[in-house]
Amino acid sequence: MPRFESLPGSSGSFMVRVLGGFALFWEGGVLRVPRASQRLLAFLALQSRMVKRAAIAGTLWPDASESHASANLRSALARLQGTARKALAANKLELGLAEGIVIDVRDAQGLARRLLDPGGDARRGRAGHGRRARAVGRPAARLVRRLGAA
Repeated sequence: MPRFESLPGSSGSFMVRVLGGFALFWEGGVLRVPRASQRLLAFLALQSRMVKRAAIAGTLWPDASESHASANLRSALARLQGTARKALAANKLELGLAEGIVIDVRDAQGLARRLLDPGGDARRGRAGHGRRARAVGRPAARLVRRLGAA
């Protein structure tokens, strides 16, 4: 498990960790989340908007019939209990993560973009000069492309 300067979710907000394995943090602790519900929350963490329930069901259960995939989604939602359920934003047709949730993938994307920003810290020498800055930039560029595709 990674080390954090302050525990994720310790400020009364949620944090979803997708990189290195799924975890949902709240008030400095990890919440228990059933496997199917983990898949749902991880999928929603990789989206930047609300997603239609039918699209979620079809994506998470592509080999199931439409009715069976919808039933699986309802089951994943029903298994999401207590505090963990508050991580969701939902309406009749769409699901997403609640406002203000910290998501490690988005933080990693932001860091990679800052490393690549020609006017950012890397250009001002904080990440190094010349070859060293370019050496940091190339792997960061690959990371941004990979995370952007997720």
